[in-house]
Amino acid sequence: MAGRYRGYSPRTRAAGGMFGAGDAVKNLPSFSACYWHLDAGEIKSYSGSGTVVYDMSRAALDSNLIATPTHTSGSAGYFSFDGSTQWIDPVASTAPYATGGGATFFVVADMTDAGSYAPFIALSIGATSDNRLLALRRDNTNNEIEFVSKSISGTTEWSATSTSGLTYGSMASYAGTMDGANAKVYMNGVETGTTAATTVPGNANRDEGGLAYDNASTDRWFTGDIAVAIIYNKGLTAEEILQLHNIFAPRYSL
Repeated sequence: MAGRYRGYSPRTRAAGGMFGAGDAVKNLPSFSACYWHLDAGEIKSYSGSGTVVYDMSRAALDSNLIATPTHTSGSAGYFSFDGSTQWIDPVASTAPYATGGGATFFVVADMTDAGSYAPFIALSIGATSDNRLLALRRDNTNNEIEFVSKSISGTTEWSATSTSGLTYGSMASYAGTMDGANAKVYMNGVETGTTAATTVPGNANRDEGGLAYDNASTDRWFTGDIAVAIIYNKGLTAEEILQLHNIFAPRYSL
């Protein structure tokens, strides 16, 4: 089923011919660089039944529900994860971060339990030592968000952390960007942390981890709700992150 979208081909999906005029998909900034887009409140992404969540980006990387996360339906829909077995497994693929000029992870989520490295999105090539890890997650024991990249050997290449705390018990948007010069983190469309970062995440088949699960970390589970998850193979600007936030803010009362 991967590579198809409810009967539409990736070519039709990328052309936008299947979307209505009011769909947020058509308004996403830098859509051509959007690499993965799951939306629990959009029936085109998840109908409310089955184990496949359909990718609304042109990459057509449809994903699999693992251990049946609970789905709450409606335009403000979301998946709930129990923090022990439930997650979403993306199709293994090589994201062209090196040629795309950086990377962006964006989520609309509510973290309800403060696990040390609770991941929103975490992708790597290694099961135990953070090989090629790229993750948007909670920063260890701090009440902060972190966007981090690690090398082939598992050493930290750069890490941007927020200067303000995570929001627990309500939906918020969180993002990490890297543009080849700096890595930044955002909460509800506002930049909350930055660091110099010139090492662009390299091409790698990051087939470990996924949404709400980090296979390369001791603290590997996310507890709470995730409504939207988007990956870009470029570093979005501050204006584009705010645009993304504003697209989803009315639906989730952000």
